[in-house]
Amino acid sequence: MKEKKIYILETIYNYFLESGLSEQLSNALVYIIACVSLILIIWLINFAGAHLISKLIKKTLKHLNSQWQNFLLQRKFYDNIIKLIAGITMLLIVNMLFQGFSPGTLKITETIITIYIMFISYLVINSFLNAANDVYETKPQAKTKSIRSFIQSIKIILVVFLVILIISILIQKNPRDLLLAIGASAAIFSLVFRDTILSFVASIQISAQEMFRPGDWIEMPARGADGMVTQINVTNVKVQNWDNSVTIIPTYAMVSESFTNWRNMQESAGRRFRRPVLIDVNSVTTLTQAQIDKIASHPAIDKKVSEKMMELMISGNTSNFITNLGLYRCYIEAFMNFHPKISKNQMCIARYLDNSDSGISIQIYAFSVDKTLATYERVVSDIMENLMVITPIFMLKFYQRPIAAKTEDSIDDIKINLLN
Repeated sequence: MKEKKIYILETIYNYFLESGLSEQLSNALVYIIACVSLILIIWLINFAGAHLISKLIKKTLKHLNSQWQNFLLQRKFYDNIIKLIAGITMLLIVNMLFQGFSPGTLKITETIITIYIMFISYLVINSFLNAANDVYETKPQAKTKSIRSFIQSIKIILVVFLVILIISILIQKNPRDLLLAIGASAAIFSLVFRDTILSFVASIQISAQEMFRPGDWIEMPARGADGMVTQINVTNVKVQNWDNSVTIIPTYAMVSESFTNWRNMQESAGRRFRRPVLIDVNSVTTLTQAQIDKIASHPAIDKKVSEKMMELMISGNTSNFITNLGLYRCYIEAFMNFHPKISKNQMCIARYLDNSDSGISIQIYAFSVDKTLATYERVVSDIMENLMVITPIFMLKFYQRPIAAKTEDSIDDIKINLLN
């Protein structure tokens, strides 16, 4: 005996038959009416939920931080919860609403509703993860460690499982069998999704090892990147360069290729600089006591710097004589020791480099307290300009290639010959 539909639908069905419509057409029209009724029920649930259920949920979550409530609302978490409740309600009443229809029709309807529930469930989790990331980014630790890549990794895994479950429902296969089939074609997947897989693994490695963070200044010449990391995703890293241009780098490249991270410099007490001063070897000579006193009392040399210079010279000199170059080296160290922009807690020396055909090279090695590029360069320039002025006081000359001097002499000879 054929099962009857619910009373209202059965009445409508009989009316269509009495009106002369065929049984097949009557069934189709009644099925459409049942679907419209189901949609109407869902709309009523959503409407009621927007005014009642959402308020109840908010009241139960009062113990949570207000940030959570704000971000959950912004990410439509509550709206998706209401849609999920509506979907579950559909699945519960579908057998009652569609009784009397063929098993195939009922099966298709249940399949559609099941897929809908699975998709809405993903949206619920997705909105919660987005809200969690938003809340985390308001915390101080978000400046040093981002969880965006972990959130995106979870989303990718959820999407993969969602697709597998939907496909298994549509083809009526066990999800485990589908996973086995996918495993058999892993080589093809690894080739097609090579960059995504590599970036996924790299993003986990970057976060675990803290290779860099949002806000770090990195330099990667191979990729044309020289600026601040603004965003780290599963697939790419966004760098805002010093000229405000933006470079997008694949995440896996940050692991497989070399780059420079200036974070330690920014967190340290100073930024290192090394500058050479080339001295002409022919200007090096020994000094008499009168010459030493004259240099030490020169008005261009501060009294404190002069006293420190002599202290360094006396404590470090083991010879029976003092050279102008040795006194000059002690002056550089004394000058930097009293310079307000040079870090006192880090190494600060003036040292000789290996001999070459470019004169005697004294390297200034110190750390600037100011680490931003503009102020850092001003500090270094101030030191170098001071040495350019002070050097002649020590009866020293900067090294200049002989060919340059010969060229100038040749030009002077030409001028003299032309005048004559």
